[in-house]
Amino acid sequence: MAYNLIPSTFSDAGSAVKHMDNAAAAEALRLWNYLVNTYGMENPIAFNPTNKKAVKIARALQTEFTKAELKRKLKQQKKIK
Repeated sequence: MAYNLIPSTFSDAGSAVKHMDNAAAAEALRLWNYLVNTYGMENPIAFNPTNKKAVKIARALQTEFTKAELKRKLKQQKKIK
């Protein structure tokens, strides 16, 4: 699995989620926007174009929160992993 789609702008993120279904894409964009605005990181997540539900959070942010905390803050509906 290659997480080689790494958007640095919201427009790039929109293009990166085109392979996902609408619900997963919307949650991935909310996650991207939250991480950029909260932590000020330019490219906080990466996408794998062959996986329709998974995103990878940048290693630099992985010590800031747990997955459960992040899902609770964003009230995610488990559309993405």
